[in-house]
Amino acid sequence: MKTDNGYGSFDHQLNECTPKPGVGSGCYDHQRMKSVFDPDYQNQSIDARIVVAMERLSEAFRTRLWDENKKHNLSPLQIQIIIFLLYHPEQGAGVKQLAGEFNVAKPTASDAVKTLIRKGYLTEEPVATDGRRKMLKLTPKGEKTAHQVSFFANRIQDEISPLESGQKKILLESLLGIIYNLQQSGIISTDRMCYRCRFFGRSDDPDKPHYCHLLETPLAVADLRIDCPEFEPVP
Repeated sequence: MKTDNGYGSFDHQLNECTPKPGVGSGCYDHQRMKSVFDPDYQNQSIDARIVVAMERLSEAFRTRLWDENKKHNLSPLQIQIIIFLLYHPEQGAGVKQLAGEFNVAKPTASDAVKTLIRKGYLTEEPVATDGRRKMLKLTPKGEKTAHQVSFFANRIQDEISPLESGQKKILLESLLGIIYNLQQSGIISTDRMCYRCRFFGRSDDPDKPHYCHLLETPLAVADLRIDCPEFEPVP
């Protein structure tokens, strides 16, 4: 029996194509695949349990962002934008870059920026080398607020700190691998981590198996960066 939830028949939705990662990989079979949110499937799949655990972690970040929303009357995206501009002033970011940074549509980023400008948190200034482009800068009010809200995730860090050093290294390397794979699949559009940098390489040192050709130094797992200011993408 077909059901209609206002968006078309359920049977039709199941037959729509959800592309698999990779060019020419085809579509997922919705009739046969299991949802990671199905508890019965979770009990059979460690992969599903890991995904759901990550989703629960994302709820913690959303909760912390909404707590800041209540204090400052700024949306989670607006909070993320002013934090990004506080710690990446050298980027000379515009709306297009912010849209890519936070995986949102350009009109969504544009609306957030307009609101921040109207509320006095941001200004737009022309780029010296290209008068047609404008870059965003924090006002003194924006800098003060960005600094205040930038600690929203520190409460989550408090729960990571007690882990043993070895556990942290395994966790970091695993997360970096997942982020890299998501970027390769097009799910994450922007990152500045070692694995995607043109200076990244391998070392013969078993304790420091990675190498930064820019710094000319071996890197241990604990040295790997997620947001590196010297990052340059692989050509």
